[in-house]
Amino acid sequence: MQRGLMLAPALVLLTLIVLLPFGLALWDSVHAMDYTDPSGVHSWTGPESYHELVHDSGFRASLGRSLVFALAAAGLETVLGLGLGLALTHLGPRARLLAQQILLIPVFVAPATVGLIWYLLLHPDFGALTWIIGLARPLLVSPGTTFLTLIAVDLWQWTPFVALLVLVALSRIWPELEQAATLDRLGWVRRFVAVQAPSIKVVLGVAGILRFLEAFKLYDTVKILTGGGPGTATEMVSLWITKTTFDQTRLGYGAAATLVLDYLVIAVATLLFALIASKLPRQRAEA
Repeated sequence: MQRGLMLAPALVLLTLIVLLPFGLALWDSVHAMDYTDPSGVHSWTGPESYHELVHDSGFRASLGRSLVFALAAAGLETVLGLGLGLALTHLGPRARLLAQQILLIPVFVAPATVGLIWYLLLHPDFGALTWIIGLARPLLVSPGTTFLTLIAVDLWQWTPFVALLVLVALSRIWPELEQAATLDRLGWVRRFVAVQAPSIKVVLGVAGILRFLEAFKLYDTVKILTGGGPGTATEMVSLWITKTTFDQTRLGYGAAATLVLDYLVIAVATLLFALIASKLPRQRAEA
């Protein structure tokens, strides 16, 4: 009884934040509402919205763009974060502390603020960075360069996050292993392969998965920096759902798309984290 009372606040919070919105989204996904009808009557549509999603080229295209963006951003951030984390280990204690504090700045900036900052820096007409670099063609005009710029902005914000996780993982390596590598006069490549990589691979994998999931549902930065343009070049799936739900006033269809996206993210996250978990016993045995 006492344990149930202790869990009650958490259960209430879980119901209000997760279960209630999920139930409302599920109910909306099988109904259609006519916003021109003052009575606001919801009509039953059943699985019609889900069937339409399967054949919706706009939804599939936005899903593909989000997947490409997430894979590119997460992959590059993992590789660059690893290199940056390894580089930080060669600094002195004071220089490393200062570098950590500097790297935390973009991580703590809100994504909407990041989009606004880079929008002002890269604006085709008055962008400071555009003027300083002297670009013949602004980066936010061409579809190809706009997509790459969006990836670069995500790298600027989240590569330090991966680097700091790598740095923490490296600091937890047993000193005896480092001393043995020094006595054996291992080069930096062999030291990384034999000592460092086995100790940080799980942390690096988790960091890559987290960045993939976050980049896949990116919204704020895209909305402010590009608005999905030029055309639909950077219209990610989260932005497509928002436009469909509110601009086209298709609440039920947008709810169905949101649930499908949630199911996909949960399935991918479960699979990837299960893969990481399967490596944990082996790593402990090696350690």
